[in-house]
Amino acid sequence: MVHIIASALAPNIGTQLALQFIAGCFAATPLTCAGGSISDLWSPMERVHASPVFANAAFMGLIFEPIIGSFVGESSLVSWRWTEWIVPHQFGTRFVPDYAIPAGDVRANSAEIESRQIVPIDGR
Repeated sequence: MVHIIASALAPNIGTQLALQFIAGCFAATPLTCAGGSISDLWSPMERVHASPVFANAAFMGLIFEPIIGSFVGESSLVSWRWTEWIVPHQFGTRFVPDYAIPAGDVRANSAEIESRQIVPIDGR
């Protein structure tokens, strides 16, 4: 996120391109490792629903950002640099509710996961 904000504040196109490249390099690792995390968190039957949700979340920015950016670019109210501020705004609107509002009792969820692991493979 720091590189994207720095890219929005870049004084010239060379700095902006370099910072966008660095931001892309940092974003590649979580996208690559997320498939393994999904496999670790959910069973194969639950993964059928989790994988499309992850894929949609990862690629919706690629779909919606050019659409929103084209409206911003054509606007006479703001400059083209506002296209760089779309991502930090989206991050803020998702990050604050996810981490400011407690998701429930974490101990209950971890106890449920442990109880599933204790059951032998044959189901007895």
